[in-house]
Amino acid sequence: MLKKTIRRLGALAMVLAMAVSVFAVNASAATGVIGGTGTKLTEITLTKKLTIKEDEALAPNATATFEVTLPTEDTTKTVTESGVQKTYKVNKGIAGGLLFDATHSNTITFTQASTRVTGQKYAQDTTKLKVDASVFTAPGIYRYIVKESNVTGDGVTKDGTVYYVDLYVENGDVVEGKQTYKVTAAEVLNSTNNNAKSDLVFDNEYDTGALTVEKKVEGTLGDKTHAWAIEVTITSSGDTTETYVAKLSDGNEVIL
Repeated sequence: MLKKTIRRLGALAMVLAMAVSVFAVNASAATGVIGGTGTKLTEITLTKKLTIKEDEALAPNATATFEVTLPTEDTTKTVTESGVQKTYKVNKGIAGGLLFDATHSNTITFTQASTRVTGQKYAQDTTKLKVDASVFTAPGIYRYIVKESNVTGDGVTKDGTVYYVDLYVENGDVVEGKQTYKVTAAEVLNSTNNNAKSDLVFDNEYDTGALTVEKKVEGTLGDKTHAWAIEVTITSSGDTTETYVAKLSDGNEVIL
């Protein structure tokens, strides 16, 4: 009886080991997954795009702020492994497992000096989220919510996309008799788009307009070849002003 029990326990241990192995391999093989090689994952990159519609327009002064929150309850996710669908529990994240801190800023700022990506209509910058495996007390999948909480800048629209970031936590080393844990992969899902696998990218649009300044010279003695100096002062919603000066030419009309 003892030998049978030992054999059964050994078989159970092998099954559990295989399940953890499949779990980890599936995480690393899926698209939209960061890491997954078995090594520790310590950071996740968040990319911010600022799409500028007008070809000649400068980037605006704009700042985007991001936040990490926790789901209110656990859930499940179904994945296909070797043609077979399997369902895994997804735990609501543990506070501090994914976060912004003193060295991982939750803001990205653009200025008029920000250059566009070569050949593209957007400027781009990145920040990183910290992954802290020390807060976990058991292996599993842990979900966090990442979204853009605020954006400032005249004419800049907020990106309302809400992402789920699922951290894959595995058993680590036993240190001084205590089991430790490590995050080996993170899967990003776009909850706004039916939980499609995605990169962690937020995109704001900067909508500009064209201002036409026209000067008409009338009368038989009017000099229609004269170049007129025009000064335009624009006041933003933040009570800051910018002044532009242009000389009219080519039919007394210019677009600033």
